[in-house]
Amino acid sequence: DVYDVKGQFHKTCPATTLLSIRKSEISPNKLKLYWEGSEEPERLHFHSSRDRELFVAAAWAAKRMPVFEDISVIIITWNVGNAPPPDGGMPSCFPPGYDIYYVCVQECEYGSSTTNVEADIFNYFEKQVGDGYIRIAALSLLYIRVIVFVKTQHKHKITHIHNSKCATGIANMIGNKGGVGISFEFNETKVAIIGSHLAAHLERNSTRIENYIDISQKLRLKGEGELSALYDHVFWCGDLNFRIEEDRDVVLNLIKQGEYGVLHDKDQLIRSRQAGEVFPHFREGLLNFPPTYRYNRGDRTYSEEKLRVPSYCDRVLWKSQPGLETSVTLNKYTSCDDVVTSDHSPVFAAFTLRTTLPELPSFDSKLCRIVILSMGVGLTSLKPGDRAEALFWGDWIDTSSTGELVIPLTTEGKKHSAVTAASLSPTYTEFTSKTTLCFSSMIASKSFLAKQRLGITIRQGQQTKLKQTYMVALADAVMSMSEASKAEDPFMTNGIKLFHRGLVEGEVSVYMGVSWSSAQSKRVQEMNIVKQGYLLKQGDRRKNWKRRWFVLEKSGELAYYDSRESYDAMAAALNQVDVIGCKIAQKVTGRQNLIALETPKRTFYMCGDSHEQKMEWIDAFLEVGASM
Repeated sequence: DVYDVKGQFHKTCPATTLLSIRKSEISPNKLKLYWEGSEEPERLHFHSSRDRELFVAAAWAAKRMPVFEDISVIIITWNVGNAPPPDGGMPSCFPPGYDIYYVCVQECEYGSSTTNVEADIFNYFEKQVGDGYIRIAALSLLYIRVIVFVKTQHKHKITHIHNSKCATGIANMIGNKGGVGISFEFNETKVAIIGSHLAAHLERNSTRIENYIDISQKLRLKGEGELSALYDHVFWCGDLNFRIEEDRDVVLNLIKQGEYGVLHDKDQLIRSRQAGEVFPHFREGLLNFPPTYRYNRGDRTYSEEKLRVPSYCDRVLWKSQPGLETSVTLNKYTSCDDVVTSDHSPVFAAFTLRTTLPELPSFDSKLCRIVILSMGVGLTSLKPGDRAEALFWGDWIDTSSTGELVIPLTTEGKKHSAVTAASLSPTYTEFTSKTTLCFSSMIASKSFLAKQRLGITIRQGQQTKLKQTYMVALADAVMSMSEASKAEDPFMTNGIKLFHRGLVEGEVSVYMGVSWSSAQSKRVQEMNIVKQGYLLKQGDRRKNWKRRWFVLEKSGELAYYDSRESYDAMAAALNQVDVIGCKIAQKVTGRQNLIALETPKRTFYMCGDSHEQKMEWIDAFLEVGASM
C-alpha cells in the first residue's frame, strides 16, 4: 500500500508486479521502483538510509524472492590481429544460453579507411549472441574494444553501469596498449570487468607489471579507491602478453606431447603472481590447452617468424572479496582453435556467479552495534611521526547520525594489549589506535551482518604550501563481517591485506566487538545495575575532563568505560572502584553539577549534564550505602 506524505491512502501495488529496486548512488535515502507495464519508475525518498533498507527488505519479502540468484557469465578475450572476424561466425566462442556475455578484443582495426570498425565488430558479436539479449555497454580505447550483452529478462536487475579507460602505450598516452573497465551491479552484487592489452615481447615483463599497476591505479569506475575494495568481484582479461621463458624447441616438443603443466613453471605471469609482483590474490583456471600465440593465420601451426616462443598471452583471471570466494565457480577455461583468422586463438572462461538479493526481514534485536576497540596498521608508505588515520566505510552502515567513521593512528603511546607488533610484518612501521569507534548496522540481523564486508582506508596527512593539512588515501582493505556476526566476545582479526595500485602494500589488525540490544538488556538484568550513564570525569589536576560511561552496581562497585559502545561490546573497564562516600561539590574551573566521590584510594570529581542528573547519581550512591 502507498500513502502520501500526509498519511492518506494513495494506491495499492501488487508486489508480484515489482520488477526491480534501484538504490541511488548519490543519496543513501533515495531509490526507484520499476513496475511491470510502466517505463517510468516511482521515486521514493526516505527519512534515513536505515528506513530505505528496511523498506527494501520488506518489499523483497512481499515479492517472495530468494536471497540469492545464480547466473552464468562468459568472458571472451581475443587479439584479432587487425583482421576481420571469420565470415562463418564463431560458435565455439559463443556457446548459447549464458546470462552475460563479455567480449574484449585487441588490435581490432581492419578494412578501408571508411570502415567503421567499432560498429562492425560490435554488430558482429551481437549476431553471435543471438536474439533475446540487450547491449548494456560498449566502448573502445583506440583498438581495444569491449562490449557486454545481458539477457533481456535481466535488464531490470542491472544497475549502476560505469566505464573507464586507461592508456599505457607510448608516453602513457597512446591507447594501443592499456585497459578498459566496465562495472555494474547485478541484483546487489557489484562486478567490475577489465579488458586490457599489455606491453609485448619476452624481455618486457617489468613493463607489463607497470602496465597492470597503472591500470589498477588510474581506472575510475566508481570514485576513488582500489577496485578490489569497491567491487565484490573483479574479472580481468585480455592479451596480457606474458611469455614462456624457455627454449622454443623445448616448448614445441612439450606442446606436441600435451605436457602443458610443465609450461606453467616457465610462465612469466604465474611466476610474477607467485612473487606478489602482479595480480596478487587473483585466481586463474588451469591452462589445460595449447599456448594461444603465435600461430600462422589460416591454421594452428606455430609461426616461425622471428622464432617467437609460443606463449599463453591471452588470459582470464578473477578476484573476490573476503567471504565471497565461493560465489564464483569456474566451469570452463579454454581456447577456440577453430578460429584461425588471427595469429592468436580466442580464449574464454565460463563462470557461475552467485549474486545476492536484498536481505529478507529477520531481526535478532532492535540494534546491532559494532565497536572498533583498537587496531594496528603496517604500511610501507607510512613512517614514524606521520599523521595518519583509518577510515571505515560500507553501504550497510547506518550513517544517519554519524559523519566520517575515523580513528586516529599513532606510533606513540601505550598500545592496546590485543594489538602487538608480532601480528604485523616486521618490514612495516606499526601504527596503532588510541580511541574506540562505534557504528551501527542498518539491519540488526546476524544473517545480514554475516554477508557484509567492512572497508578500511588508511589516510595520511599532507600539507599545502599554505600549511593547510588534507588527508590522502594510501591503501584500502576489506574484511568480512562473517566472524563478527557469530562472536559473543571481542575478537581479533589479523593479516587483513592493504592494497594500493593493485599490489599488497601492508596489513591491518582489528580488535572488534559486536553487541545486540537484546544481549545488552540481559547483561543489565544479570549484573543488578542501579544506574548507568555518561558523566564527565576529572583528569589529573582537574584538567583533561573526559566523557565516560559509568556503571554503578548494587554492591557499590563503580566502573567506567571509554564509551557506552565499549561497554556494550563487553570490553574491559578502564577502572573499577568501591564507592565509600559522595557529596555535592562547589563549582570549580567553570564546571557545574559537580559530585565529589570518595573511594578507598582517593577522591575524584565527576560532572553531570544537569542538576537533575547530578541529584539522580547522588541518590544512586546513597542507595548502595555511600555516606553523604
